[in-house]
Amino acid sequence: MPPPFADPPEEPTRPLPPTTPAPAGPVYEREVAAPVEDPYRTEILLDRLRSLRTALAMVGVIAIAALAVAVYTVLTMEEESDAGGGASRQQVADLDDRVDALEAEVEAAATKDDVNQLTGDVQALSDRVDQVAQQARAAATSDNSGTDEQARASIDQLNQSLTDLDARLRELENQAQQQP
Repeated sequence: MPPPFADPPEEPTRPLPPTTPAPAGPVYEREVAAPVEDPYRTEILLDRLRSLRTALAMVGVIAIAALAVAVYTVLTMEEESDAGGGASRQQVADLDDRVDALEAEVEAAATKDDVNQLTGDVQALSDRVDQVAQQARAAATSDNSGTDEQARASIDQLNQSLTDLDARLRELENQAQQQP
C-alpha cells in the first residue's frame, strides 16, 4: 500500500481565460512601406562590387608573383651554396696548381742523407786537394823542371772545383733547413 500523502494533489495545468476581449480584426504590429528600388543606388552598389573584385584579383596576382619570386630565390640560393660560393673555379684551379708545384719542389729537394753524403764527398775531395798540393810542393822543392806551372794550374782547377762544390753544399743545406 502506498504511503499516505500529507498534502492533497495539485490540480492539472489549464489555460487561463483572457483578461481583455479579443480584437475583431487582424492584428498588425506596425505597417512598414516596402523600399522602392532605386536604379541609381543599385548601379553604384554593383560598380563598387566590380571594383572590389578587380582589386582583389590584382592583390591575388601580386601575391602569386611574390610567391614565385620567393620560391625562385630559395631554389637559386640553395644552388649557389651547393656550388661553393666561397671560391671561384679559377681560384680553386690556381690553388691546385700551386699545391702541385710545391709538391714537386719538396720531392726534388735534397734529403738530409743526400746532404750528409755530399758533405762527406766534399771533405774527401778537400783532403785529396790538400794531398795533391803537398805532392806538388814536394815535387817543386825537389825538382824545378817546369812542372811547377802545371802543378799550379792543377791546384787552381782543384780549388775552383772545391769552391763550386762548397757553394752547392751550402745550397743543399739551405734547402734541407727549409724543409719541415
